[in-house]
Amino acid sequence: MNEETILERLNNLIMDNKEEHKNILAQTTKTNGSVADIQRWRYICTGVILLMNVFFVPIILAIAIQWILKAL
Repeated sequence: MNEETILERLNNLIMDNKEEHKNILAQTTKTNGSVADIQRWRYICTGVILLMNVFFVPIILAIAIQWILKAL
């Protein structure tokens, strides 16, 4: 193997490596966007559950307790 062949192969490896890095970066960007969307939904669901537990559950429990007491 002569020096030109080795340099040509190294240049080909560098070019292939750069292309693979571009593909990996593009996929990582897409994945990070998807994860951010999932986290946003998780935060919304957590907030809704928190609001339900703070406001609706006590009201429903109070109504149920009054109904049970009237039935006795």
